[in-house]
This record gives sequence, structure tokens and C-alpha cells, in this order.
Amino acid sequence: LHQAVFETSPDPLTPPSPLFGKCTEENPSCGRWHSLRLFQCSLEKGRISRCRTLTKPSREALYSHMHRLKKKKLIVFDLDKTLTESKQPMDDEMAELVRRLLEVTNVAVISGGSFKQFQKQFVPKLTKGKLASLFLFPTCGSAFYRYGNEMWKNMYTETLSIEEKARIINAFEKMFIEAGFEKPETIYGELIEDRETQITFSARGSAAPLSIKSVWDPDRAKRLKMISILKRIIPEFEIRTGGTTSIDVTRKGIDKAYGVMQMEKHLGVSREDMAFVGDDLGPGGNDYPVIATGIEIVEVTDPEHTKRIIRSMIEMQ
Repeated sequence: LHQAVFETSPDPLTPPSPLFGKCTEENPSCGRWHSLRLFQCSLEKGRISRCRTLTKPSREALYSHMHRLKKKKLIVFDLDKTLTESKQPMDDEMAELVRRLLEVTNVAVISGGSFKQFQKQFVPKLTKGKLASLFLFPTCGSAFYRYGNEMWKNMYTETLSIEEKARIINAFEKMFIEAGFEKPETIYGELIEDRETQITFSARGSAAPLSIKSVWDPDRAKRLKMISILKRIIPEFEIRTGGTTSIDVTRKGIDKAYGVMQMEKHLGVSREDMAFVGDDLGPGGNDYPVIATGIEIVEVTDPEHTKRIIRSMIEMQ
């Protein structure tokens, strides 16, 4: 379809073979959507590689990619910076598009945020429509909620023990000293938040305004340094960046790839019949683990981009 060059991630990754195959001439179906360009993913020596376009693909190639999405039985969305701005309520236009999409397919939303955050950010705008086709997976799939009898029902929650929470919080305090992090004079919300299934550190507070959060660590360099220290102190936990200023800690193995596998288990939809829409798919991003599941990937830049993708999905039906 286009001239291409491979970029190999520096992070080793062992995918759940054989569900994730190489993009070769024999298996050309692994496509990614990224800012109106078609990507191909491959696996080389246990590492994710990305084939990026040097020229814009043809209209026929783009149509083929969208046509594959039409056949999917479940569209999975990230929340922050995909359906909404970071920690901000979903706007009315997006809510209407999600309602329309629910008329033609099943939708799941997965986030590092807690269900309490879903209730602030996402749920209030969706009080009508085909809500039985909507599935919520807070804290990277360590909890699952579905709609029934006019209420959201918890199907499972993998709560951290008191001892696990204490070890994680203590590790953060040690890391602050080693990394030279000074707690800000003004903290918006909680600096270290107990989300029951996950402990989250937010450098300016869990409720900090976007204007303050966006300038603190735009390239993740500060958080990656912190994470390297945390991994040495508590190697038994999963530790990753989340949101704009956050670090999320869960039990080992729990990330958005785990969430996708939980969807497969509890919703009865195979990964081949899913597509994932997210903004943070680069190495170190909290959407990055999803690539290893082998599901179709749609990479967006912001909620406005997501709106265009949803409109295209609806129009294709």
C-alpha cells in the first residue's frame, strides 16, 4: 500500500501467542489507524515493531480499514483524551455520538480511573439509549460494570488487600525522597488516591485543572524516572504512567491488555471481533499494552478526532 520503514520498540514484549501474529505477506490484516495514515504492526524477536507510512495511503486502503471496523462486534474506547479531555466531563456532542453508536454495535470503555471517576466524567451524559450494550471497565479492567434494571451493576472487583495498599503507599513515599519530588504547596484533590483495585499518584492532585497538569510532565520523563525507582522497591506490582500526571500501581499483570482479556471472557466476544480506540499507544503509554492482544487498533489524537472516527463507523453501518 505504501513505502514504509520499521521502528522497533526498545521494550521487550511477549504477546499471548498465537493470538498476535506477525504482519507479513501471509498475514496482512493487522492494521492501525493513526492520524489518517495506515500502520502495520509486526513482531520481531519478541519486540513490537511499527511500520509507519512515508506516503499517504490510497482512499481505497483507508476505506478497507474502516470496512473492517464495520464487522467488529465490540468497539473498545479509552476514556481520557479519547472520549473526553483529561478528567473532564464528556461533552454533549460526544454523548450523542456514543448513543448513536450503541444503536449499531456493542461498546466498552476502559480507563485507569475508578468507577467513581466514570460516574463524574462519563455516566451522567448517558441516561438513555441502548445502555445494555455498554460495558465499563474501570482501573484497567480490574473491575467490570454493566447496565441492568435501570442501574449500573458491579460484576466483579479485584480489590487490593490492606497490606498491598500499605506497601504501595510506603513505596511512593520512599520514591519521593529518592527522586527529589517535593509535594506541591497546593494539591488539588488527593496526591495518592486509593481506587480500591489500584493506587494512583497524581503529581498535582487527582482533581488538578488541565492547564496545570498538562505542563508538569508532557514527555513523561519525570514519571518514567519515578517508575524506575518504584520498580526496584516494589517489583511485585504492575507500575505504569496514566493520564497526564499520574502513575498507576496494580497487581502484577493488570493493564489494559488484561482488561481486553476480561472482556473476551465476560462478554463472550473474541479479540478478532474487537477494535480498540485510544490516544496513548506509544511505548510507555497506558494504551500500549493493548497492541499485544492482536485486536484492531484505531489511534486517535484527541476527542475531536474520535468524533470523526465514530461518525465514520456509524455511516458505514
